[in-house]
Amino acid sequence: MQDRFVKEMRLLNICSIEEAQPFLEQYRLQHNQRFAKPPKSSLDHHRPIIHGARELDLICSKQHLRKLSKSLSCQYNNTQYLIKTKNPSYAMRGASIIVCELLDGEIVLLYKGRELPYQIHQEHSPLNPPQDAKTIGLAVDQVLRNQTQGQTEATHPWKRWNPDYFAKQE
Repeated sequence: MQDRFVKEMRLLNICSIEEAQPFLEQYRLQHNQRFAKPPKSSLDHHRPIIHGARELDLICSKQHLRKLSKSLSCQYNNTQYLIKTKNPSYAMRGASIIVCELLDGEIVLLYKGRELPYQIHQEHSPLNPPQDAKTIGLAVDQVLRNQTQGQTEATHPWKRWNPDYFAKQE
C-alpha cells in the first residue's frame, strides 16, 4: 500500500501535506473496497487483558539483572540501592534481582516477582562520556607542550630537591 500510495500521489502532482489530506481519505476508501475481505468468524478472538496497569508498566520497562551483595545492596546506573527488610535475611545475600527502569524513570527492584522496598544508599556522579579522537588529541598536545616548557618536571614531587630531608634522617 505504501508504494502504491506514493505513486498515486506523484501521478496527481500532490506535493504537500495539505493536498494529501483529502486525497488520503478517498484513497483509503478505494483501497478497502478493493482489498478488504469479511472475517471468517464474527467472534472476537483477542485475549482479555489479565494484567493490571502496574504489571503492564513492569512488562514495558528496561530490565537488568543484578546480584545482591552481603549487605543486601546492588548498583545500577551509578546509584547504589539498599534493600530495606524487617529482619536481615541470609537467603537474599547473593540473590539475583531484576532492576526495572520504567518509562517514567521510576526504578523498581524485583525479587521472585515481588517488588522490594529500597532506599538510595549512595548516588555517584555520572561518568564522563567517552571522548572522541579530536579531544584526546588536543589533551595530549597540551601535555606535550607543558612538558617541553618544563612545567611538568618542576612541579613533580620526585623532581624537587629538598636538602633538609637528608639532614633530618641523621
